[in-house]
Amino acid sequence: MYHFSQAHPNIAALLKRVANTIASLGAIEVHDITFDPGDTLDVGNEPSMTVYYELPDDNGQPGQTRASRRPSQRSRAIKKDMP
Repeated sequence: MYHFSQAHPNIAALLKRVANTIASLGAIEVHDITFDPGDTLDVGNEPSMTVYYELPDDNGQPGQTRASRRPSQRSRAIKKDMP
């Protein structure tokens, strides 16, 4: 399981950024997307989203990862065990 998180003070821009990152990853299976509205009174606590996903194996089946698939520089994929 992989995930990436992105933040932006403008929610519309955040949604576009997350959608562009998902599109750049190609054929993935998204398991969950979380949204944190942040706190407009707390500087540095911007709205953010986290996407949890799997990459397909060489046969196009979810659950396996391919090392050649890399997310964009703005997002970072981290392999993480999920229940």
